[in-house]
Amino acid sequence: MTHLPFQDWLFEDTLDVIQADALHSHLETCVECRSLEGAFQQVEHSLRSTSQVAPAAGFTLRWQEKLEVERGRLHKHQIRLAFAFGLGGALILLGSLAILFWPLLDSLDALLWAVVYQLYLAFTVVHQVGGILAALARALAPALPLLFWVLILGLLTQASVLWVVSYRYITNPRRIEI
Repeated sequence: MTHLPFQDWLFEDTLDVIQADALHSHLETCVECRSLEGAFQQVEHSLRSTSQVAPAAGFTLRWQEKLEVERGRLHKHQIRLAFAFGLGGALILLGSLAILFWPLLDSLDALLWAVVYQLYLAFTVVHQVGGILAALARALAPALPLLFWVLILGLLTQASVLWVVSYRYITNPRRIEI
């Protein structure tokens, strides 16, 4: 015989009429549930008959101080962990790059010229992309109404504010929940 719904009903405060009748009829026939009800009533009586003990003076302040110390400890632990993972990742990346570029390290002259050439290429590409975007903006400026440019500027401003607020929220040390 299953006792589960009846055992659950023993601990509920409000039952509808059908559930209450079913529980009373079950308690008349089931010794196990009747003993559980008696034990529950004894526990309730013990809890109601004993007086509540007031906390010691300053309990709330001590608890808040302890909570603040624990939050600070967890925040420091998170910072150390992030630093350790970042440093470990950087060391792994540096080691991988050293292994990958080991043949180039034999001739530092060639490596230096390759770096200068790559920087020149990057500068040239950025300059060309900037020129293309400027030409595109000059071509689209007369074609699009002023309202469009105001909306674009407003969206960029909102995105910037959202980024700043999100960054502030993420870096807030009080975001740790215990």
